Amino acid sequence: MIVSAAAANIDMVQAGMAAAAVLVMGGWVNANKAHEYVQWDLLLLIGSMLGMSHALISSGLAAMFAQGVQSMGLGGTGLFFLIYAICSMMTNVLTNNAAAGLMFPLALTIAQTLNVSYKPFMFVVMAGSSASFLTPIGYQTNMMVWGPGGYKFTDFTKFGAPLQAIHMVVCCLLVGLVWPIDEPFDWRTTSL
Repeated sequence: MIVSAAAANIDMVQAGMAAAAVLVMGGWVNANKAHEYVQWDLLLLIGSMLGMSHALISSGLAAMFAQGVQSMGLGGTGLFFLIYAICSMMTNVLTNNAAAGLMFPLALTIAQTLNVSYKPFMFVVMAGSSASFLTPIGYQTNMMVWGPGGYKFTDFTKFGAPLQAIHMVVCCLLVGLVWPIDEPFDWRTTSL
């Protein structure tokens, strides 16, 4: 699916539906049980975050946030550190999906306000939202090992803080090398 979407000019939705059809017709997925494989709570969360994202943009809050960040005078790397820090704080108390859903419109609006490439901002949102190392409540696997492993809440912070810091520094310093920030903002004509 990913290869076909990347190699040919096929929409991801079309490629996903084709892959699902191949799995069902090939007998790898039971068509009668296919609906059981869907994580409906995750889809509901993502749909809710899309609504929140739209509210952030349409209310003007995202633009106010972007103007405030612009007035701070941070360079590209400073912006990456700021966005990563906000994402990682959110993902350690919410979920990674909620953090990404809330930070996506803010990061996109910052890139648009500064007229710079959105790509490094999206990577920072993805990396920061996926880095739940500080608390046991931010991610499912953390919660799964918390009780049975005999860990205390502070154990996650004690061992997760250095890991979180290393991850933040590496991501924020390298993202500008992979996706230069100085491209003008044009997400409609630029391929991801």
